[in-house]
Amino acid sequence: MSGSEARAAARLLEARAGARLAALPQDERPADLAAALAVQRAVVQQKGAATRGWKVGCTGPAAEKLLGYDRPFYGRLLDPLMHASPARLPGNGFSMRVLEAEYAFRLGRDLGPAGAPWTAETVADAVAAVHPAIEIVDTAYADWLSVGIFSLIADNGVHGAFVLGEGVSDWRGLDLVGGRVVFQVAGSDPVEGKGANVLGNPLASLAWLANETAPSGGLKAGEIVTTGSTIPPQPVGPAASAEADFAGLGRVAVTFV
Repeated sequence: MSGSEARAAARLLEARAGARLAALPQDERPADLAAALAVQRAVVQQKGAATRGWKVGCTGPAAEKLLGYDRPFYGRLLDPLMHASPARLPGNGFSMRVLEAEYAFRLGRDLGPAGAPWTAETVADAVAAVHPAIEIVDTAYADWLSVGIFSLIADNGVHGAFVLGEGVSDWRGLDLVGGRVVFQVAGSDPVEGKGANVLGNPLASLAWLANETAPSGGLKAGEIVTTGSTIPPQPVGPAASAEADFAGLGRVAVTFV
């Protein structure tokens, strides 16, 4: 870890706990993907929390348009930020609350470098359970859409928190591509999505991550991988309640209080 990476990570963690940043200083700002991931690793290391798995972002047209980036990226799921559904979270504990309804996979075996390149078909045997999930996007930046994608990746992929619904182990009969996902914030109209919005198939997102992480050892049994949003990202207020209903899989819910 370089000095600039360590300083950037410390600055991002401090901003998450207090006043948000306009941007990282120029000499700490990652200029490419490798630099962004180096800062992200420093953030996770300095946070000192156990990692529970991975998040994949920017896996569909809505997120690509919002972020101005045409490929996925990843961040880490941290133990203190993971919650079982139905979750009740402090609304003022986030600078923003952008919600995404996602298919999450619990791995029953490793997806290591020996099996690469992985495909949607070959990763399926490693999936021990499929879960409905809601990711809460949050950021260290005052205006997250103004700082550029590499600064967002450095900020642990703008991961804020994660709500995990009950898993289904006998999942092979589920339609992960075309099955309807209905997301609704209380008092608002429902928003519909499907797994096809996630790189065409949430298993393709899992395969992308397995290949991307293969040089550093890949994915491990027991980890959770949340694969990207089935719906356009949904910003909500500090006292909102939301629920996502995944056809054949079940529901996941979060309330901000």
